[in-house]
Amino acid sequence: MSFSRILVRLLPGVIFLTLLSPAPVAAQGSHAGHALHAQRTAHNVKSAHPADSKDELQQKAVQFIREKYGIPDTVQLSPSPLSDSANPLYYQLVVTVNDGKQTKTQNVSIARNGRYLVMGNFDALGANLNADILNTIRETFKIPPTTLLSLGATEASPIPSFNLTTVTASANGNHQSQKFYITKDKRFLALGSVFTIMSRGEVQRLLNTRNQPAVGPANAPVTVVEFADLECPMCARVQQFLDQELIPRYKSKVRLVFMDFPLPMHDWASTAALASQCSYQMKPSVFENYRSLIFAHQAEINVTNVRDLLLQYGEQVGLDRMRLAACVDSKASLPRVDADLHMGNTLEITSTPTFFVNGKTVVGLQPDTLFQAIEDAMRQPKTVAHR
Repeated sequence: MSFSRILVRLLPGVIFLTLLSPAPVAAQGSHAGHALHAQRTAHNVKSAHPADSKDELQQKAVQFIREKYGIPDTVQLSPSPLSDSANPLYYQLVVTVNDGKQTKTQNVSIARNGRYLVMGNFDALGANLNADILNTIRETFKIPPTTLLSLGATEASPIPSFNLTTVTASANGNHQSQKFYITKDKRFLALGSVFTIMSRGEVQRLLNTRNQPAVGPANAPVTVVEFADLECPMCARVQQFLDQELIPRYKSKVRLVFMDFPLPMHDWASTAALASQCSYQMKPSVFENYRSLIFAHQAEINVTNVRDLLLQYGEQVGLDRMRLAACVDSKASLPRVDADLHMGNTLEITSTPTFFVNGKTVVGLQPDTLFQAIEDAMRQPKTVAHR
């Protein structure tokens, strides 16, 4: 087994996403999800929530996975009955995935109170904690003995009932690290990414859409919030869809709010996000045109020419080149970019583009799903005001 294959297997949840996403791209969460679990808002697994039946928990797990990974309805997700997990606060199940071409399975655990979901099972740990963690990971992901595994320090997790530990795999001079969740009592290792299952109302309360770049009236019946990365190819395709289809179709019925979410593996996304937010600070009326222009020329931009091209595109939409350069170079808009990142991480975004339609999650370029979410939202009262 090659080292690259080992690294793929060391990314819990990634295998599932890679197999099932209808059109995964490098900028989507298939490469980045493991790095974006900071600043989560979550409650203790023992906190009070209305009790769900096993059938309700089963369907909640399937719906969450479908929305989180942008899996279209054409892909069949079939859950097994819930069974007891090694962790008594959770149930476990197996989700069978059939896209018409291949069938795969994914282990899943869901908290009995319906608050958390793990893209994997739990494994019980013994008295020799460090050795147990490394042995479990080696056995679970079939990592050969020639690959060295080392364990880093334990750190606090944004999820109160978990801590985090870092496992590093080393082979042939290459190194790759991955964080894993351990319950705070040190009894169980979660063999996959841990997510908080949030209600739509909770999502809406976490979204701050005031003083944000937007198209459409503030009192529109539907608010669509997009988190995007300006270097993400899928986001560029989505921008065309927004400009050419969604905005003309709904006009004043939808308010589209733009958030910057530059992913860490992209060379120039953060610089572009700074410029994007600078344009909003300088001249809000040109923000959308500037953003669309960057996306349209995405293939021409690289880490060497990004500054010059961003300034050039700024001039084309009516921004003062010297003011834009000063803003980008001084990182004057960094607090706005950081605020968007913090918000996205709190909402546990793992890929771009991610949309929230009155609180409902839609991931990737799924026109029919996005249109349906908007139509559904129009039929319901907008009960939660955006901050």
